[in-house]
Amino acid sequence: MDIPTVADDIHTTVSNLLWTNENFEAFVRSKPIAVIHFDATWDVAHRPAAQRQMRLAQLKFETEVAFAELDIDVEPELFQPIGGLNIPAIGYYRNGILVAALIGGDQDVAGRIDRLKCNQKIGYGDGFDASES
Repeated sequence: MDIPTVADDIHTTVSNLLWTNENFEAFVRSKPIAVIHFDATWDVAHRPAAQRQMRLAQLKFETEVAFAELDIDVEPELFQPIGGLNIPAIGYYRNGILVAALIGGDQDVAGRIDRLKCNQKIGYGDGFDASES
């Protein structure tokens, strides 16, 4: 089974593979922590900030964490389980289970991954919004 991964540019999902429920589940379970940037191509105002934060986290945790971006217009059914929140939203998964889905592109993804690795809670006001740094 092909599992989507992230190429050098965080916003490009390798091989344009269409996500399915099956490969989505395999992806979020492929490493102990998975982070998915839920967005849409039309979100030109906030998308660059989220992509930048995801790329910084990917550089820090490239072998430890699975990273991907999912276009909610192409795969809306995979966005529904996180509550169909606003975008951009970043979903944080531990052992295949959604731990948090936080709205906003300007969040310190690497800082939140560090907290997840230490089994600490993440959420709004945890000090890892990039605008708070």
